[in-house]
Parts: sequence; C-alpha cells; structure tokens
Amino acid sequence: MPRIDFEQIAHRDIEYTVALIKQLHAGQTDQAGKPYANHPRRVAQNVRRLFPNCSDDVVIAAQLHDVIEDCGIKEADLRQKNYSPACIEMVFLVTKNPEDKRDYQEVINDLIASGNQGAMMIKIADNMDNLHPRRIEELNRINPEKQKSLASVIGNPLKSSVVQWESAKVMYSS
Repeated sequence: MPRIDFEQIAHRDIEYTVALIKQLHAGQTDQAGKPYANHPRRVAQNVRRLFPNCSDDVVIAAQLHDVIEDCGIKEADLRQKNYSPACIEMVFLVTKNPEDKRDYQEVINDLIASGNQGAMMIKIADNMDNLHPRRIEELNRINPEKQKSLASVIGNPLKSSVVQWESAKVMYSS
C-alpha cells in the first residue's frame, strides 16, 4: 500500500482518518488474529448506524478511539494533524488509561457524567463490537479458556451498555 503524506492533507476527514488508522494499526492483530484496523472501522460503522445524525467528528473519533492506548499517539499528535478539539476530547474520554485503577462501572459512570454525547455514542458502539456474538464465538474457538474470562467480563459491560443506551435515549429526547 502506498504511503500517504499526511502533512499534505489540511482537512481531517473520515477518509483521511481511515487511511491513518490503517497505517497506525498496521501489523497489529486482535485476539482472533485478524487485522486490528478492522475494529475501529466497525466501531465507526456502528456509530453511524445507531446515531445517523451524529457529526463527522464523532465518526472520526470512533476511528481514532484506540490510537492513544495502542499506537503511542499523544494529544499533541492529534492537534498537529488538525483534528478538532471536540474530536480529541471524545478520543480521550473513551481511552483506557493503564494507570487508571477505577473499575469499569466507575469509568462508565464518569463518562456519562461528562455529558459528552459523542463519547457515549462511541463507547456504546465499541462495546457492541467487542461483545458481538460472532467475535466471542471466534475467541472461544481459538482459546476455550477465554470463555471463562469472557463470562466474567460480559455481565458488566452489557449492563454498562444498557446504562449508556438509556443515556443516549435521554440525549435525543431533549
């Protein structure tokens, strides 16, 4: 694949971000051994499908949602690439900080308390992809022991997704 000179592109749009994500996640695979860049693409598709009237910033942030924790990208890098402050804020709100000792429910509660609707949309779409039955089935085929750890994790994220979904409904009813 030809390399793109990202500095020549002034407007940071969805197409630009798709190409950037492919480069940043190049060589990375998910737990099922598939190209990791497929995950942010699916999350962005979920965002568009669930929230068709959301802004492009939300879709772009969905694409970027794992670059900080998985690719070593910093806030300054996103600013330098001319991503909007709103987009960068959403990326940071959904980024898992390895030094964060809060449990998952606390993280979700804080995300909801932030009032950032775009970040909530991204988290819902991310959980949908992470907990998709086909993905879980693939992981179980590869590593049957994974089923035990998934069983312990699934309850909380699903509950959290319901809370997030209820929050999303509130967002759109006002």
